[in-house]
Order: sequence, then C-alpha cells, then structure tokens
Amino acid sequence: AAGRFADSHSALLEALAIVPDDSHALRARLARACAGVETNLGRQSQAHDRLASALEALPDQGSPEAVALMLELIVNALWRTEHEAMHEAAERAVDAARRLGDAPMTAAALAELALANSIMGAPDQADSNRSEAAALVDSLSDDELAGHLEAAAWLAGVELYLDRYA
Repeated sequence: AAGRFADSHSALLEALAIVPDDSHALRARLARACAGVETNLGRQSQAHDRLASALEALPDQGSPEAVALMLELIVNALWRTEHEAMHEAAERAVDAARRLGDAPMTAAALAELALANSIMGAPDQADSNRSEAAALVDSLSDDELAGHLEAAAWLAGVELYLDRYA
C-alpha cells in the first residue's frame, strides 16, 4: 500500500508542477490531495507545510478554497498534537466559512472547533459549537450534505468524543 501512496504522491507532485500559478482553485485542490497522501505516509510536517503554503498563496483568504485548506490544517494540527494551532485554525475556519455563508463548511469547521475546545479543556464551548454544527447539519439537504460529508463525519466524531452517543 505504501508503494501506491508513493506513486500517487509522485503523480500529484507532477500535476502541481505543471498547473499554472494563477490556477488557484486547482492548485489548492491538488495541495489538499497531496497533503492527504503525505498524512497517510506519516509525513504530517510535510503535509502541514504544503497546506500552509497553499493557503498563503491564495489571493482570497476568505474563499471556499481557503476554508477547505483551513479545514485540512485543523486535522493536520490534530495529527501533530498541536492543539493550540488546531484551535486557532478552527476559529479562523469558522469565521471564514460564516462570512461565505456556506452552511456545510461552517458545520465542519464548528465540529472541528468543538473537538479543539474539548481537547483544550473548554467543554461548555465545545458543546455550544457542537450544538450549532448539529443544527446546521440537520438543516442541510441530502445534496448539500453529499458535497461536504466531512461536516457529518466531524460532527459524529466530536459527539462521540463528548459522550453524546445518542
């Protein structure tokens, strides 16, 4: 399996090398995919650097592509056990997603923020963010949710973490 990941990583790096610098959305998607492979290969620091660089390269830090990168940076910080960085990235992602008015992205960011709050010892804030994320997920149509399954996945994860099994 590691060989297939390495092959995928090489292909993604080749794609990143030929994509024009002004193709911001495509470069961000490729960076996220590449960082995902790096994470699966145990290269969390490399994935972090790639995600952070891709985010910094975006001309609009409030774009959907930026929020998607922020969501990945939150997960990356969790893998690296950088809980303060996770919390800061989650707050930034929630703010940016709210400005976009993107309910699925806001729900995912809130669920990830709830997890960060819980890890950082703020259970009341964690439950408040979890409740808001749950309300947003519940309000989504199936088509909206299908486009952002991470919102439901992170919500389910944080609910387990907060002992909300029902």
